[in-house]
Amino acid sequence: MLNFLRSTPSLPFCVQGASAGAAATAYALSWYDVPIDNAELLSGPVLSNIALGCRVPHANPVTVNPTNGSPFDDSPFYNQEFPEVSVWTNTSCLPKSGSSTGVLASEAAQSIVQPGAVLSFPKTSLSGWVCDNGENPSAAQAYLWFSQVATPWSLTSISNCQGAEGVAQGTTPQGLTGDQAITEDMIGKCVNPQ
Repeated sequence: MLNFLRSTPSLPFCVQGASAGAAATAYALSWYDVPIDNAELLSGPVLSNIALGCRVPHANPVTVNPTNGSPFDDSPFYNQEFPEVSVWTNTSCLPKSGSSTGVLASEAAQSIVQPGAVLSFPKTSLSGWVCDNGENPSAAQAYLWFSQVATPWSLTSISNCQGAEGVAQGTTPQGLTGDQAITEDMIGKCVNPQ
């Protein structure tokens, strides 16, 4: 679908994805070579390391180091999201009796970040936006992907989010609403390809 939408090469192709939509964008970049000029990833990609998100006992928190904002810790495990992840992966995410090696291997094989993933996007401008409130694993999972990307990217920490992933209603370190900052970033970076 994204390749079809990209069929007019003289126009910029820019996308914005939130949560699982950010994961879809990261999969498109990392696994399907979809040429995207600018990607705005809000509260994700949330499926960067599925095994780490589903593992029992839980993984240690991830220190998120945004390029815009102060570092903060966020847990990568899927707390309220595990039913959806179980359905998407056809595995038992967060099993009560502990994770098996086989299930963790299956979850790892479905993650965005794994051997074989492309993690360099020299023709794509990447911007991420994550809540610093720790209400779900979206910031940790996003950072697990961004921290592996070898080309330039930006990641903004958003405070005062509405709910777990409400970056649009939150505030950037510069005092802008997330919605305003994301819109300005998209407009400024969605330019004709060179």
